[in-house]
Amino acid sequence: MAFTAEFQEAVSQGRVMRVRIMLKDSLLLDPEGKEFECMLDYAKERMEALTDDHDGEKFLPEGEWKEEYFNEQMVAVVNNFSEERLGLLKRMAAHLFKRTNQEAESVSGDAAGALPQAGKRGPGAVRKTGFAVAAAGAAMLTGGILAEVPVIAVCGGIAAAAGGSMIVLSRKSN
Repeated sequence: MAFTAEFQEAVSQGRVMRVRIMLKDSLLLDPEGKEFECMLDYAKERMEALTDDHDGEKFLPEGEWKEEYFNEQMVAVVNNFSEERLGLLKRMAAHLFKRTNQEAESVSGDAAGALPQAGKRGPGAVRKTGFAVAAAGAAMLTGGILAEVPVIAVCGGIAAAAGGSMIVLSRKSN
């Protein structure tokens, strides 16, 4: 599988935080997680300190998964990039954003087919998620600045930008 030049460059430069964010965001574009798995394998082969030990958080069971919880975990994974949390996010994305075979066949074009907005989840769902990601990013940015922790501030800024991108892209797909 071919990865973007930006992803390959981030991996080759050892930019752990950037790679983590690109990996987690890939689940929004490919809820089945195929691209995520390939990207993760690629990064793990080339980067030593990519994943963290799990912080011990107990996750909600599948029956309680909602988009809001998914958004919370997308923010939490930036600071605790553990195998357990990655597995949860992958399962949640597949569960919350799954499409039927008929819906997948009716979507034309690679970009449109990859977005979790096909079928009943229209652009409004992507926009809603974008707002949540942007808000969480803005909170992290503010908290990082106030606490004088540059890593958190930078991650917050990146998350806010990613959320903003989701909002813009959802408007273009209307």
